[in-house]
Amino acid sequence: MNTIRLFAIGGQPVTVNYLRLLNLACKGKENYSPHIAVVAHAAKNPVEDGALSAADFISLGARVTVLSPGSHKKLPNDIDAIYMRGGVQTRLMDGLQADGLVSAIRRAASQGILIAGNSAGTAALSDRMVAGGMSEETLISCNQLEYADGLALLNKIILDTHVDRYHRHTRLLALCAENPGRIVIGIDEGTAALFVDKGDGQWSLEVSGTNHVTIVNQGKSFWTNIQDSCQLNDGGKAIGSLEINILSAGNKASITKRGNQVSFHKQ
Repeated sequence: MNTIRLFAIGGQPVTVNYLRLLNLACKGKENYSPHIAVVAHAAKNPVEDGALSAADFISLGARVTVLSPGSHKKLPNDIDAIYMRGGVQTRLMDGLQADGLVSAIRRAASQGILIAGNSAGTAALSDRMVAGGMSEETLISCNQLEYADGLALLNKIILDTHVDRYHRHTRLLALCAENPGRIVIGIDEGTAALFVDKGDGQWSLEVSGTNHVTIVNQGKSFWTNIQDSCQLNDGGKAIGSLEINILSAGNKASITKRGNQVSFHKQ
């Protein structure tokens, strides 16, 4: 049975992120040049931006096929990893749907092919994908968060990116408060989280890169008045009893899903 592995980068990849991705794609093979499928559907200029990502991987010894909107209706047969570069996550999902690649990527994941994302590509790994809102807001706002369907490779886990650069820590709290039974994981730029499916609803998580990963979960005594406050328009929004864990390179954790509840445990 193949193991699902997801490599989520929080934005502005650095060389250590790419090297870690290529190492994972090689699966321990020595003197091997992994074949990376670069998915550029999220980019504003997919052909040009896809070529830039391809150049980064080629400079590190990889073989690369670039997929841009309309260029491929199926994945190459011999790929070792799929890398979904950044841009706009809704543009990414619309493009993948149009090219019939959503089911192909899900199937590749189930076959043990590494699925990696950066920025928009990372957000799209979730089933409930954050699509915008509150990007640089310092206050919790009503009806500001936007959602869309993602690839659903991670269920009950919402991924957010660029947390450090765009000051999205408050957005992480609001995402958690608005989504009972889900964990929210925010990844800083230059930083990555490796998720490995351990079966029976359990994932392992390992952090690499240069900054932090923030994990927000609803505690046993969680409460919020956001919904009532927004309906009454009284401005007094509050959240209580969230659990917040901040990890950095080398830290490991486990995430367990039981029914409608998801729990986090530092290793």
